[in-house]
Amino acid sequence: YERLGKLMMGHTPTEIDTRGRALLAEEIDVPVADLPVLEGFVGQNLAGATSPEAYTPVSDIKTCTFKADASAQCVFEWKEVTRTDPTQPCYMIVRVVNPTDPDVSVAVHIETVQMGTFGLYKEWIALTIVGLVLLGIAFEVFHRMWVAFCGAFAMLGMLLIANMAPDLPTVMTWLDFGTLGLLFGMMIIVGQLQRTGVFEVLCGACLRGSKGNLLYLTLYITLITAFLSAWLDNVTTVLLMVPVTMAVFKAMNRNPVPLLMAQAMLSNVGGTMTMIGDPPNIIIGNELRNYIGFIDFIQNLAPGVLLAIPFCLLTLVLIFKKDLKGKVEGFNDVVTVVDQYKIKDFPLFWSSMYIVLGVVIGFLLHPIHHLNPAWIAVVGA
Repeated sequence: YERLGKLMMGHTPTEIDTRGRALLAEEIDVPVADLPVLEGFVGQNLAGATSPEAYTPVSDIKTCTFKADASAQCVFEWKEVTRTDPTQPCYMIVRVVNPTDPDVSVAVHIETVQMGTFGLYKEWIALTIVGLVLLGIAFEVFHRMWVAFCGAFAMLGMLLIANMAPDLPTVMTWLDFGTLGLLFGMMIIVGQLQRTGVFEVLCGACLRGSKGNLLYLTLYITLITAFLSAWLDNVTTVLLMVPVTMAVFKAMNRNPVPLLMAQAMLSNVGGTMTMIGDPPNIIIGNELRNYIGFIDFIQNLAPGVLLAIPFCLLTLVLIFKKDLKGKVEGFNDVVTVVDQYKIKDFPLFWSSMYIVLGVVIGFLLHPIHHLNPAWIAVVGA
């Protein structure tokens, strides 16, 4: 500030602007050795004096160096101490050490948490809860929603035991409302499309276009699933396409599991292409929406997705060649069944298509308006 103040004396505004920009462009590095250091340890007062030097460390001394241009968060953790005098209490000692100016003043906010024996194993307990949740979801012991909620309640219970229970506003900040809002809006939009019967019509068109060739039918259905997953989010697309696929394969009297696995895989791959196609993409896009736009996802991920799709299909066909290749037996009878699939509500169909088109255009214009994509989806819904 002194340099900038001197700069403003006796110069024209133009000179001040030019020289000020040059001055602000300089990097002024503060040597690490000159920054204050925060030290923390557990100590006992054996001398009976009141000065900080009277406390004898009975644990490791933890250090944290302050930053020159930002606040610093330090976490000191002690799992065990060796008391010099078992009859004397232990204290947590925090002190600031400055190598150049011993009288420096530093603002420090300290929070102390005493966890007891639980603190020794808190990391392993947390990993165990996460592992049990994943196993519960994988083996479908209960409904996955209940498994996830039980895991969340168990985690909050562990925080309570560890004297680290957060308040309700803090817990609410852990929810990604942008992701939830985007999924909520897209599910409503796709739910309206489902009422029109358009997904049944698409599957029927795939069956007729295959001309009884099961491999062609697999390619058509999986590619349509991948495309829809990129623009309508893969979770919602699979929820709507799978029942139709099962109905078609039931009419063909064939095992639908291999094609369902192919749909799931291609839905994941296709959904990776856009910011709204996959929940991880949605989370990344919301967190970095000021730096990464909807178009950026497509430009960087579309080439990889297009390269991955042929290899995924080839792998699935080689593994399930008996179920995904060959002729459709009773093809004409199956076509008669799917011919019943019609658009049930044309006014709703066209209005839904207009809404979907408007929502997609809104997503593509993200570099211009920089709105959270959840707003576009919710407004469309």
